[in-house]
Amino acid sequence: MKALVVPVCLLVTAAAAHAQSADSVLPLDRLVVTAARREQLLKNVVVATQIVTRHELVESGAASVADALQRRGLQLEPGLPGGQSVLIHGLGGPRLLVLLDGRPMIGNVGGTVDLSRIPADLIDRIEVVTGPQSTLYGSAAMAGVINLITRRPSGQRLAPEIALTAGSQERLDVHAATSGTARALAYRIEGGRQYRGLATGVSNDDATFARRWDGNLRLEGNLSSAIRASSRLLLVDEVQRYRIGQLYRFVDRAQADASIAADWEINPSHQVELTVHGSHFTHLARASTAAQPASAEGDDDEQRLIELSALYNGELSGTLVDAGIDLRQEGITADRVTGGGRSLALAEPFAQATWQGERWSLVPGVRVSLSDRWGERVTPRLAALVRPLDGLSLRGSWSQGFRAPDFKELYIEFVNSAAGYAVSGNPDLRPESSSVFALDIEWLLGRVSAHAGLHHTSFRDFIETGEQDATGTFTYGNIARGSIAGIDADLRARLQPLQFELGYAYLNTRDQATDTPLLGSAAHVARASAITTVVDTNVEINALYTGETPLQRNGAVISQWRSGWTSVNARVARTISGGVTASFNVHNALDRRMGADWPGFTGRQFSLRLAWSSNIIRADQ
Repeated sequence: MKALVVPVCLLVTAAAAHAQSADSVLPLDRLVVTAARREQLLKNVVVATQIVTRHELVESGAASVADALQRRGLQLEPGLPGGQSVLIHGLGGPRLLVLLDGRPMIGNVGGTVDLSRIPADLIDRIEVVTGPQSTLYGSAAMAGVINLITRRPSGQRLAPEIALTAGSQERLDVHAATSGTARALAYRIEGGRQYRGLATGVSNDDATFARRWDGNLRLEGNLSSAIRASSRLLLVDEVQRYRIGQLYRFVDRAQADASIAADWEINPSHQVELTVHGSHFTHLARASTAAQPASAEGDDDEQRLIELSALYNGELSGTLVDAGIDLRQEGITADRVTGGGRSLALAEPFAQATWQGERWSLVPGVRVSLSDRWGERVTPRLAALVRPLDGLSLRGSWSQGFRAPDFKELYIEFVNSAAGYAVSGNPDLRPESSSVFALDIEWLLGRVSAHAGLHHTSFRDFIETGEQDATGTFTYGNIARGSIAGIDADLRARLQPLQFELGYAYLNTRDQATDTPLLGSAAHVARASAITTVVDTNVEINALYTGETPLQRNGAVISQWRSGWTSVNARVARTISGGVTASFNVHNALDRRMGADWPGFTGRQFSLRLAWSSNIIRADQ
């Protein structure tokens, strides 16, 4: 680790030495909401936060949220049949919290919320906060938080748009939207249809497809001069088919997610927000020797969430205070859950204070989680921001995180007679715990910025299945403990007409019991991208290298590794008259094929996108 600190410091110093006065390469004046559960400038957040802006989503040609995050250097974590999640500092899946407009997304299948099922066309920006955020968000935020923020009404009287994407492997995407105002009400209505001859998390593309419908409605309006109301409704319906051996597998998923919020500005120094949020998710898995399902029955999974939140943001005696309470009722009905269905209730008050001066901020916070199943959990955090020089920011934090056991870990009852084993849940499971120290350095001078971060995580009570007992049954237990340490650095520069970005992350993970690395996490990840404009045409090339990755463990020995791989992507885009843009994308230009070791990575892909909008996105968005 010490050997890596020196080159990172040299990188920061070199960036500052070559800086030029011009517009900043980082959107530091952007408003973000995830790091403190209130609006604040990106430059003022006290924990490491990244933004993928709407402009970057458009420029990247990303088809889904998972695609966009991978291009920013986050490692994908494929799962079957769960789909695609990402890893942050070596942790992902059930330990990474995914929010939709600040509210938890349900739809956990096999420990994963599939980020590939959310189209990039629906998203205004993605905010990624790294490190435990349990103080503000509770369970599952051990690795961090990914907040998907949907697009708001444009403010124009009428702003229609449409996009069509066609490409290899039978890809066909259509997205249409209209946004505007009607009397005192602002609205955005949009919907899309996607089809391709691939299924997320599946390496085989023979007789494979995925098709999805999606729609989103967002309304905003003033109830009075002091109260503003908003509501959102997201609908997603997806069908997948893939083949393993002689059997066709079918997956049907549907999700409805709705929220209603009222913001009351008591005065400029005190605001209260009340939110009611509900989400419903169904997952049906079937198998057949024929290309169509033999029956409508299969492994059925229905998940439900109802949440009521109250949040206060204000200034008391010169101290900024963010405090509130989340009340949550979760339920599941599934074939493999004892009794067919279960429910859990949770109450979580939380508070954090911000003391600040001209060049510093100190933010302590704490959350108390009270569960009717596993008892209580207290999660504190202390974070600080110091600016010793103009353009130089130092962020440090100590935080604890936790993840509560999920329904299947608590209550699953599954027997595989053909394979000779069974899996049984454990209702006595305790929440997983982690403790993290992090330090980030950011230096911004004009057209060049550099960032370096150090982090160390100690974790315990991670939930895994133990050894088979005499009856051949696996049972979950609070078994694993270990550590994660790492460093990440990136350099950005805007030297007209070229803009480029370089990034590197090193991760040292360790399972204490076996003294081996954690499975699924590469030790080295590097990325590079360059964007330029040639004769009114934008050209982008980006590359991502993911190092050798452990996949399976046999006792105290790693028995299977995935070799390192490099993905190179390219995009050419041009704005045509009348608000029409055209872009041509090449994904995996080197045609890397990883087979079963990298599900879904099935070779080179091409796509052509045509989009028309009456409100063209500017380059500074």
